[in-house]
Amino acid sequence: MKIYLTILTALLGALTAARAQDRPTANTTEPVEMPAVTAAEPVEIPDTAVNDVYIRTAESADTLTDDNDEWVRRNPTIPEWGSAPPADGDYGRYPFLRVKDNSIDTNGADWSRLRDMFSHADDTVVTILHIGDSHIQAEGATTRTRSLLQDFYGSAGRGLIIPFRLAGTNQPVDYSITSGAGFVTSTLMRQPWTSEMGFTGVSLQPLKDVYDFTIATKDANGVEQDFDRILLMGSGKPPRLVEAESQDLGYIQFTADEAGDNLQIYLAEPVTSVRLVFETSGKYNIFGFSLENSMMGVEYHAIGNNGARYDSYTGVGTVGAQIRALAPDLVIISMGANEAFGAISDETFYNNIDRLVNEVRDNNPEAAILLVTPAECQRSVRIKRRRSYRVNTNVERLRDVILRYGAENGVATYDWYEVAGGKGSSNAWVSENLLSRDRIHCTWTGYQLQGNLLYDALIKAVGE
Repeated sequence: MKIYLTILTALLGALTAARAQDRPTANTTEPVEMPAVTAAEPVEIPDTAVNDVYIRTAESADTLTDDNDEWVRRNPTIPEWGSAPPADGDYGRYPFLRVKDNSIDTNGADWSRLRDMFSHADDTVVTILHIGDSHIQAEGATTRTRSLLQDFYGSAGRGLIIPFRLAGTNQPVDYSITSGAGFVTSTLMRQPWTSEMGFTGVSLQPLKDVYDFTIATKDANGVEQDFDRILLMGSGKPPRLVEAESQDLGYIQFTADEAGDNLQIYLAEPVTSVRLVFETSGKYNIFGFSLENSMMGVEYHAIGNNGARYDSYTGVGTVGAQIRALAPDLVIISMGANEAFGAISDETFYNNIDRLVNEVRDNNPEAAILLVTPAECQRSVRIKRRRSYRVNTNVERLRDVILRYGAENGVATYDWYEVAGGKGSSNAWVSENLLSRDRIHCTWTGYQLQGNLLYDALIKAVGE
């Protein structure tokens, strides 16, 4: 035995020496630079599902586990551009959909002002604000609903864009916001916040007095969207706009007016991309930009944050007041899925809905409010060391709470749970490649289908 151990020790020593010869030698005067991986540079994880791109950041990758539903909900499947189902009401391919139930129940709420706004959309701007969780952050369904509404009523601009990628998380694919500057960043669900949080769930605090942003847009067909007005939204004394430059037009003339904590910028010519240079004399926290044009029609803003719940937004304390600058005519709230993965009582959930609804209503008294129920999804489980999935039954329970809240408080509801197929429908969505691999988020086709159906329901509601 001693002989064998001696031989084995010698072999291991020789192998270690050989590897040491191949290893680069450390140099104290010329250190070896390792490529940096930052949260702003996502890593694509390939998957067999054709509609899915899995994004993870360097920080979140450290906590990845096979069946961590919380990680999945905060780092969701992000849909790529893809083909959309027809928007002509032909849903025969999906017999599990309950299209006959695809309508909005106003529960006695007065929507006459909203209907009047839509009927005069050719000479006014109708503003919709959609608040939600990861489904809304990715802007799969809202991109489709926005496109259909603007095709029908006219487009007043892209609306709100949020610097998610600069804050280290996923961003919708129809715009880009880049910068050569450094920021202290905070996101809604990552606490404690290192900069003042705002209504969008993202906050950037510039590290230097002078900083820049380059903004560019495109739609689902790759067509760039014009804008000539930009509302910089944040908190603190607004910065001074030093210059505006377009790659096609060069330097652009502009005017900029302070509007409370925000800065309203007017460009002399419409652009599809622009570089803005700001100078600030004090601390300023940036929450996002609203891109507008000089046309009438629909403006559809979306605010979504991965993992968000009703109480996530009321926890900011200023959401209702800060969205007032967008002057919404309709506020859509789509949440409840994340609460369904935790332990929450019906009473607590009901009260959380009430707090957000009242915050929005108190600060935006003319806005109609629409609550949307979450569709059935599944949660991962381990059975004999193998991952499997089961229907998350909490979704149905919380859906019932949302409908009850709407009925008891005169707030309109859209029962997406029922329209999507109701109890047991998640298996059909998986079979039709409408739910992604995590069985929580949709594929591109699934989100587009949802966007079509919401559009149909809205058209019926505002046309009555």
